[in-house]
Amino acid sequence: MNYRSEIDGLRALAILPVILFHAGFKFFSGGFIGVDIFFVISGYLITSIIIKEKESGVFTLIDFYERRARRILPALFFVMLVSLPLVWFWLIPEDMRSFSKSLISICSFSSNIFYWLSEGYFSTSSELIPFLHTWSLSVEEQYYLFFPILLIIIWKFRFRFTLELIIFLALISFVLAEWASLIKPSAAFYLLPSRAWELLLGSCVALYLSFNNTYKPSKSTKNTLSFLGLFLILYGVLYLDKNTPFPGVYALIPTIGASLIILYATNETITGKVLSNKILVSVGLLSYSAYLWHQPLFAFARHRSIDNPSQTTFLILSILTFILAYFSWKYIEKPFREKNKFTKKQIFTYAACGSIFFIAIGVTGDLNKGFVSRFNLKEETKNSLIPSNKGLGCFDKSDVQNRSDWLCRLGKENKETSFFVFGDSHSLSFFNSLDEISNKKNITGAYTGISGCIPFLGIYALRKDQIDKNCNALNKRVFEYVKNNQIKKIYLIARWTYYTDGGYDGKDFSFIGTNHNSKPNKENSREAFLLGLSKTIQSYNGIGTKVYIITQVPEQIYNAKNLYYKLSRENKDTTTSIKNSSVRKLGHEKLQFFVNRSLAEFGSMKMMTIINFDNIFCDKNICLIGSKDESYYLDNNHLSLPGERLILNPLKDFF
Repeated sequence: MNYRSEIDGLRALAILPVILFHAGFKFFSGGFIGVDIFFVISGYLITSIIIKEKESGVFTLIDFYERRARRILPALFFVMLVSLPLVWFWLIPEDMRSFSKSLISICSFSSNIFYWLSEGYFSTSSELIPFLHTWSLSVEEQYYLFFPILLIIIWKFRFRFTLELIIFLALISFVLAEWASLIKPSAAFYLLPSRAWELLLGSCVALYLSFNNTYKPSKSTKNTLSFLGLFLILYGVLYLDKNTPFPGVYALIPTIGASLIILYATNETITGKVLSNKILVSVGLLSYSAYLWHQPLFAFARHRSIDNPSQTTFLILSILTFILAYFSWKYIEKPFREKNKFTKKQIFTYAACGSIFFIAIGVTGDLNKGFVSRFNLKEETKNSLIPSNKGLGCFDKSDVQNRSDWLCRLGKENKETSFFVFGDSHSLSFFNSLDEISNKKNITGAYTGISGCIPFLGIYALRKDQIDKNCNALNKRVFEYVKNNQIKKIYLIARWTYYTDGGYDGKDFSFIGTNHNSKPNKENSREAFLLGLSKTIQSYNGIGTKVYIITQVPEQIYNAKNLYYKLSRENKDTTTSIKNSSVRKLGHEKLQFFVNRSLAEFGSMKMMTIINFDNIFCDKNICLIGSKDESYYLDNNHLSLPGERLILNPLKDFF
């Protein structure tokens, strides 16, 4: 097909925001929409090629998949190969094991399914996963498995309504995406059925351009519509953010923008000329390699640095991304696309051998559990970094209105329930202690919780990855259970600042609101916190239930796992290094100030009891992350079993 330089310019418009978004630059809060633009471009180009070859009578599936193998696999395998030594030296065992499993999923083009299934309470943060971005490649490859076959069937029966049929399929996928983005946002984000409409939209553009022989828009129309497309993309990059439900209605902004540019941004339009300039075209040519490089670079930098690297570091890494992209484009991508250098047989042979090699590496890493022997870590230190699975059976359940396994028992099974424990993921850190106390006191309690959900009545989670858990519904069910069973005490446990202030850098935030349409910002979240706190205390007091609120344990700056594994490899003075790496008490108190002041106001009115463990973890200067032999934390905010043991005896006093 004829080369269109403005398409490469559009690729640049897609890749730059993606990289800057993943680098953490707030100005590009909607940079993730670059992937949606790539989907439209990919659907357009692939369909255009298939149509031209079918019309010429030269299309075959084997040739189609050969082109995809030439385009996708050489650069992908090269980046994977370069990453292996970094994984060996820098990733802790559980992250290396997860990486090993991801290699298998990448080679089977199912990494989108793997990452979707891997999400959970103890899963690694997305920013730390080197090949998380390959989910989009898997979506594309899954699409390419069925779409060419669909077109072959259409051609065989000579359907008159080809475009109409594709539009119909796109509409089904779009409706599914809109529904899932609100109800099951994680599945909507990763899986093909809710993403197919974006690729099909590109296919519709290709079909329209191929078969439309009547409508010839004027130059002014082309200028207007292509500029509108550019405006939509820039608007999406600057004004959408990670809390936007996706890929439903809001995904129309970048996808329609990309479609308008493909349709109307010819070389005679202003937008077409802008996108065809040499700089953007050059960036667009490097876009695939740049996409492959950026996520591993950022992830490894975060692994290497115990805390989050600076914005300057990410800017340097962004520049390095394009330097590496140039070399892999010139010496890997381009040569493998030339049929006179690599035959069809060689391409498929290399693809098979490469896949077998990486699958073997993946299986080996998984079976060896991430090669724990790489680190000289004491057994007790290693054990302190392993999370307990107790309580997980009734934790993080979606569809809580209809589940029978929504709560667990603490202590004696056959006793009358005398207390209820409810909270977010921090509540799990108290499960073992509360169960032990209940058994020793010969009493029975009930427990449930959802990660990222504040245990307050009348409050809604605004983060899209929490919506399907329906925190509001669980809060109501807990209240009704406590009321109907006349339970006299409820203990509420959460990472409270997660909903009011974020972390120390203000980034780690789960916004809350008083309704689904609340704007996700700190001011609204704090307002919702106060309203929810008041409603919760008054509601439980109204049914004769005493409220105990456990304040947030000191949040650390560094991830405990990374810290202890790093220290074991570097053979540093552990005691001194741990003290130096622990959060300053002043910093902890500053982060907790709003929450603790708000709780104290209600506590002073004798409406609830506050339980605080600061004196357990903190002296006058620091709040320890652990001892030289054991970590008190699993990451930077969740207590480990040794950390939980520290609060066991003080907690007994409240029972």
